[in-house]
Formats: sequence, C-alpha cells, structure tokens
Amino acid sequence: MLLHLGAGELDVRGSIAEETFARNRYGHYARERVTPTDPATALQLARRTDITIAARQWTTSLTAAQRDQWRAYAGAITRTNRFGEPTHLTGYHEWIRYRAFRRHTGLGYSRTPPPDLQIPPGDPSLAATLTAPTTISIAFDDSAPWCTNLASAMVLFATPGFGAGVTYIGGPYHLIGLIYGNPTNPPTSPYTALTYPFTLTAGQHARIRARITFGDGGLTNLFYTEAVVNP
Repeated sequence: MLLHLGAGELDVRGSIAEETFARNRYGHYARERVTPTDPATALQLARRTDITIAARQWTTSLTAAQRDQWRAYAGAITRTNRFGEPTHLTGYHEWIRYRAFRRHTGLGYSRTPPPDLQIPPGDPSLAATLTAPTTISIAFDDSAPWCTNLASAMVLFATPGFGAGVTYIGGPYHLIGLIYGNPTNPPTSPYTALTYPFTLTAGQHARIRARITFGDGGLTNLFYTEAVVNP
C-alpha cells in the first residue's frame, strides 16, 4: 500500500480493507479487492526458481567487487514508483531483476552491470499487427544497437484478447517469444516468425509488452503497444 498525502491532495495505490485503488489514463479508480489464488502453475514455479537462483548467486557467484558495481549502478540510475516519483532500488535488487529475467528467457548473463551505468532505452516505435486467430507481426527499430549484438534480444509478452471498452488490463501476460540480435544476420522489421500465445477474434484488442535485454547487464524498462485484431 502506498499513500501520498499533500496539500489538499490524496493519492492512494494498493488495497485498504476490501477496496483496491489505482490509476489509469482516465484518472483514479477503485475496485473490489480480489484475493489471488496460488495454483502453483509450472510457470509460477519456474519464475520463483529464477528469483531464488538469482538471489543465491548474489553471494555465491558474484565477487565483492562485482556486488559493489551493482550497488554503484543502482545508485546512478533512477526508477519510478507507482506514483511516478523517482526512486532507487538496491544493487541486490537490480542484480536479481536482470539475472532472473535472463534465466527466464534462457539467455546467458553478465556478472557486472552496464558499463555506462544507465538504463538502456526501450523502443518507442514498437507496433504490432494482429490477425485472427494467432498471427502476429512486430514492427520495431531494426537499426537499434541490440539488433547486431549476439547476446541481446527483444522479449515480447502478450495478453489475451479483450473488448474495446476494457480500460484495466492487468494480464495475464504470456511469453510470445524472443527476437534475437545477431551481428551477421540482424533481425529486420517487420518480424513475423512468432505465433500469438492466445486465440484471437477479429475486433478484439490485445496488448503487447516488451523488454530489451543486453549481454552487458542492461535491461530496459517495460514498453507497450496495443492493436486491434484483424479478421
């Protein structure tokens, strides 16, 4: 629960009693609090394992000097909380964020953070063309540096289809796949060698989110696109 109190202002995020408070592009809203179940699916267990292994490697795989580099990286970059305010993670959490994601996607990893101590940018040009039932074409900036880096990839996730009137999309997001960087045969836009993980119906909307992950320790913030499904 986050409370932001100011002069005549109140901003609430999270849950109080039976109400959950949040904000979307239309403003603040409240909805009934729902207690999630824990079905312990294969995907959930795999993600927990990713985080557990990353946490263990902080002390078993990283040297003291490497841990200090992650602490320096955490102090040099700024993230935002749910209010959009600047905040900093610890070096430990920056490491877990990167390492667990690389393990989840089956990629090798760096033991040190990006040498420039910056969050790499996402791709604001990301766009998707969807065709029922499972065809997807991804447009992206194929001149970006990650495209020619063998250890880098754009990782894409997607929601099920939803109606045009839906304003709150909390997921689930399932992995669509990876577009791999390659110095000799870089990917080109549009990229069509993926299959949508849900069955879509013409007229539905769907949301895609992505991160770009780099072999040098870099991991972008999430970025999104939304599309209407074609027949």
